Amino acid sequence: MVESKAGQIFFVLPIKTLTETEHLEAAIDSGLPQRAIRANVILRAWRDRAYKAALLASPKSTLLAAGMPIPAATELTVLENSPEQLYLVLPPVH
Repeated sequence: MVESKAGQIFFVLPIKTLTETEHLEAAIDSGLPQRAIRANVILRAWRDRAYKAALLASPKSTLLAAGMPIPAATELTVLENSPEQLYLVLPPVH
């Protein structure tokens, strides 16, 4: 479990499953730009090892290049779920 704080974003790469793939493909067609960008990033990371490496090494610049709006002062971390480790990100406590 990871607790976020103000000015911090966690981007979680889910485990690749058929159901998750179908969910992401539906998100691309949802008409919601943020969901579509997130879905495209995840699907590309699953297909392209170099892109995934760039996402893990430089998440902010990679997501900005994908069209995701991220405020300049925001800290961004990418977490990758695996069969052995699942991340649950809790929102900041106000």
